[in-house]
Amino acid sequence: MKFLILIQVWTVFAQVGPNNRGYYWRDYKYKVPEDAVSCGKDSNGQETYVGQAYIHNDGVIVVQIFPAAKEIFAASYGLKKATMAVKILCAKSRDKFAWLRTNSKYFHVNVTDRNPVIGGFNHRELQKGILHVGRVVHHVEARIGSIDGFLENAKMNYVHGTTLQAADDFEVLLYNDKDDERIV
Repeated sequence: MKFLILIQVWTVFAQVGPNNRGYYWRDYKYKVPEDAVSCGKDSNGQETYVGQAYIHNDGVIVVQIFPAAKEIFAASYGLKKATMAVKILCAKSRDKFAWLRTNSKYFHVNVTDRNPVIGGFNHRELQKGILHVGRVVHHVEARIGSIDGFLENAKMNYVHGTTLQAADDFEVLLYNDKDDERIV
């Protein structure tokens, strides 16, 4: 039964073309597409990107893509190597994205009436459910990870080097799907 639910959820996130959210996920084969969404720079000043990957028994998890790296790791119940169904966030209008500073206690209040980017789905703990894209600055570089969906405890989990990190203060990636409104 869990496998069928996972397949249904994966088909939602595995779209290649534009969807009603205005952003989409492309297969990532270690080549960054022109429409990929940058999420900041690493310590060498190189662009990094938002990704997602299927992690067996855990779900579709937000990952950070470093184009020069040959391996991608996910913060998902420990540090896990992402080897299956790795995708990269893309959009035709990258200027419709913005980062909103928030924290674990007020995350749900701060994203009310906004459009936080859906980055994955936790199927190990269904109460966490949808995972959003988060960002922190850790040792002068942007780090991307998953924001858990718990009320009043929406922590962001991310990878730094070979360790799993959690943050209470972070930014959430928003997408403005309306032409006449400010995103933040």
